Amino acid sequence: MAIRVTGRWRPGLRADHAVLACLWLAASATVAADGLKPGQFRYTPELVESSTLVAIVSLPRQRLHLYRGGVRIAISTVTTGRPGYETPPGAYTILQKRREHYSNLYDDAPMPFMQRLTWDGVALHGGVIRATPSSHGCVRLPEDFAAKLYELTTFDTRVLITDGVIPMAGLVEPGFLAPVNAQGDPLAAVVVGPGEFQWMPGRSTEGPVLVVASSRDTTVAVLRGGIEIGRARMAAVPGLRFGLQAFELRAAAGDPLPHWARITLPGVEAAEATGTLELPRAFMSALVDSLAPGARLILTDEALDAVDAGPFEPGDLPTEPPCDG
Repeated sequence: MAIRVTGRWRPGLRADHAVLACLWLAASATVAADGLKPGQFRYTPELVESSTLVAIVSLPRQRLHLYRGGVRIAISTVTTGRPGYETPPGAYTILQKRREHYSNLYDDAPMPFMQRLTWDGVALHGGVIRATPSSHGCVRLPEDFAAKLYELTTFDTRVLITDGVIPMAGLVEPGFLAPVNAQGDPLAAVVVGPGEFQWMPGRSTEGPVLVVASSRDTTVAVLRGGIEIGRARMAAVPGLRFGLQAFELRAAAGDPLPHWARITLPGVEAAEATGTLELPRAFMSALVDSLAPGARLILTDEALDAVDAGPFEPGDLPTEPPCDG
């Protein structure tokens, strides 16, 4: 895909150095997924490396969203507690981890890659994933995903389980950007209208810069250290699609100026598309000044922000017979 981004040219700044100023990217787009079936997940940890994690479990949608450095790196189907054994919403920290574990409450049921959230029986673990809540209160994960998640988390990783009200509103359908920080505290929304932008470098003064552009929102967000410091609306382009793509700004030996290198995303199917992006010039100028080797650019077709879907009543959903914890 060839994406041309127009804007003000800065003398001495090579085209492949500026993310959104006179930039051509030779890229391939991802075929967007329509949704996940029970037992399926999407996992792209290559998007953001070496940063803190936060997980959000949506009881209404039976999904787990995993964020690193403010960006979603995984989404998985889950199975939570059936009526009478409802998974309690709230904010948790991982208390214990065991690769091999068996339930001491329910007939020694296997709970591989167990990550305990409470001492009275609630944990994340691998298990059978069904279309409706059917566990005894644990959050079951596809076993392959449970293994991957187990390797990423630490004992200070925050896990938010939401019913639409607890621990806070706005988490039922979180977007591509994390609606909370690594401590699980809500982040202030950044809102811009067509042709508008906000630039707030004082919100975060340290950490790697991450630029995220959404074709769905026609919006570009800039994060530093996992905190959003800028946002702008792109000019609407009919039919514009990015898929899912990632690039990193790297300094090559013997080259005085950095260049953008594609980050391979295993399992991402490619298709060709072309589009043109236009952003406020003052925003692009501030963005270019913030870039340094190690900065990343992510293009996505997903919405950046959460959709508030309201409260959830577990008793309103059909259930299937339980299999384990």
